[in-house]
Amino acid sequence: MNQTAKVVDFSLNGFFIQMDAAGQVQEGQQIRLALRFPHEKASTILKAKVVRTEKNGFGCQFLDLNPSLMDLLEKNFDIFSATLPI
Repeated sequence: MNQTAKVVDFSLNGFFIQMDAAGQVQEGQQIRLALRFPHEKASTILKAKVVRTEKNGFGCQFLDLNPSLMDLLEKNFDIFSATLPI
């Protein structure tokens, strides 16, 4: 599914995506999020599971974060939080 969406909430555990076609997403569904960290040339693909659905979006929890990905998230958390929506 290719939809335009905005990340409107971001934490070290997951994120909330706002989008019009949120009804097409089901709780328990796994998704991939392409995220480009500052100072990185390529995007990193993060796996997540949909844990909450709402009319205007859905919440996801990160899956399978290895220590290097967790370190990248922690180092860049303030940048992502300050620039919402993404």
